[in-house]
Amino acid sequence: MVKKRNLIKVLVLLSVLFLGMLPKAFVKASGEGTFGGGSGTVTDPYIISTAAHMIELSDRVNGVGYTAQSFSGVYFKVTTQSFNLNGDTFNAIGNNVTPFSGIFDGNGANFKLTINKNKVNYQGLFGYASGATIKNLSVSGSIIGGNYIGGIAGAAASTTFSNVYNTARVEGSQYVGGIV
Repeated sequence: MVKKRNLIKVLVLLSVLFLGMLPKAFVKASGEGTFGGGSGTVTDPYIISTAAHMIELSDRVNGVGYTAQSFSGVYFKVTTQSFNLNGDTFNAIGNNVTPFSGIFDGNGANFKLTINKNKVNYQGLFGYASGATIKNLSVSGSIIGGNYIGGIAGAAASTTFSNVYNTARVEGSQYVGGIV
């Protein structure tokens, strides 16, 4: 009986060690991220305070390493005043398959985007938003894409934009706008 317990302890220990050695992408795909805290409610929104949190939001909506989710009715609040987001690591939040549907309060932050994806559609801070609320933020920098390119969102349906502005250069093939 003692040998069996010791064997179980060794197996548990090896399992824990093995999980610690898994590639980060595998662990990310099987777990939930936490952003910078919060629970996503109106009184306890998910906190966005780093570029990594913005990348996590993008990855989770777009299904990169996660099951895609639109975050319908989920609240986010930014706590940092400026972000530099590069298209090499950051993808627009949402697309025509899984649009962003949450409530995003930029809290006065400026998002400096450098996106140069000449033939890629749905580019902006948000690629596609549907049934969302996006407020209190600005975008600057340069956004170059294919179709549906905008400073705040490449495309939107039934989305409320409030207190947002764009000073970024926006360039695309068709359906190009400063805000949406």
